[in-house]
Amino acid sequence: MQRYSPVKYLYQLAALIQREHGVDVQEIWKKQKLPFPDDDADFVDKDVFKCACDLAIECVDDPILGLKFGQQMSSTHFGALGAAMMSCETIADVLDLAVTYSPTFLPFDIEIIEKTGAVSITVGFPDASSTYSKFNMQIAAAGSVRFLEDVTGYIPNQMKVQFPFAKPPADLLSQYRHYVPVKLVFDAREASVILPKSCLSDRLPRRDSVSKKLFLEVCQDIQKRIKRKEVLTGHILQILDSYSSYPGIEQISNTLKISSRTLRYQLKKENTSYREITLQHRLRRAGRLLRESKLSIDAIADEVGYCDTPSFYRAFKKEMGCTPAEYRSTPRGA
Repeated sequence: MQRYSPVKYLYQLAALIQREHGVDVQEIWKKQKLPFPDDDADFVDKDVFKCACDLAIECVDDPILGLKFGQQMSSTHFGALGAAMMSCETIADVLDLAVTYSPTFLPFDIEIIEKTGAVSITVGFPDASSTYSKFNMQIAAAGSVRFLEDVTGYIPNQMKVQFPFAKPPADLLSQYRHYVPVKLVFDAREASVILPKSCLSDRLPRRDSVSKKLFLEVCQDIQKRIKRKEVLTGHILQILDSYSSYPGIEQISNTLKISSRTLRYQLKKENTSYREITLQHRLRRAGRLLRESKLSIDAIADEVGYCDTPSFYRAFKKEMGCTPAEYRSTPRGA
C-alpha cells in the first residue's frame, strides 16, 4: 500500500538546517525535482519523504541533527493531534492517541508494550544501523522528552531512552545528555522510550474534554482523507502490477468501475495524477529489475515502456537521484 508522511516535517527540517548551518536544503530538493507540495499541511509519499531526509542529512556534517530537530518538537508542531494531546486527561490518554494517529501524523510508527512497572514506547526501524534510522531515533528520543515536558510540565522520574547502537564518544555523549536529559541506554535490542506506569494516571494541567473532542474530529477527517488517498493510489499500483505494458486511464477506470473523468478528479484532489502514478510504477519496476535481474539497461528501459534509453535515464535520475547504472552498483539498503 502507498504510504504518506506529513510534508511539514520536511519544511521544519529545512528551516533548522538553514538556521544551524546556513544551507538551503529546499534548493537542493528543487534541483532534484522531488515531487512534494508547497502546502505544509499536505502529505507526501513516504519514499519521497525518505529521499528528502537523506539529502538533508547528507548536505550537513551534523551527527546530532536528529536530536536538535526532536528537541524543537513542541505540541504546536503536531497541529490538531498536538492540540488533542494537550487536552487529554492523563499521560495514558496521550499515549493512546499517539499509537492511533502515528501512522498519519508522524514520520514513523510507534507501539506501546507493557512491562513490569513500566511501559515501553517502541519505535520500529527496518535498519537500525542506517544514517536515516539513527536520525529518526534521535528525533523520537529528544522529541518524546520535549513533548512530555510540554504536555505535563515536567519530565517523569525514571524515564529512560534506549538506543540500539553503541555508546558515542564522550564529547558526543554529552550532547545526547543535553538534548535527552534522562537515563540513556545504548546497545539495546530496540529503540524505545521507557516510562514508569506510576506516571500514566497523572492528570494533565490543560485537560479539556470538549477541546479534545473537537481536535480529534479534525484528526479523524485528515486520517480518512489520507487513507482514501493510500487506498486509491495503492489500488492502481496493484492493478498495474498485473500488466506487462501500461494501460490507459480509461482501462484503469473501467477496472475500478468509475468513469475516467471521476478518476482524474479524485486523483487531482489528492495532488497526483494517473501519469505520475504510472511514472512511479515504471521506475519502481525498473529498480527491481536493476537489482534482481541481469538484463541490460537498454532492455530494462524497453521492458518498462520507454521508447529510448536516454529518456529512461533522465526520468530515473530525476526520480531516484542517481543513474540506473549507479543504482545497480549501489549495495542493497544503502
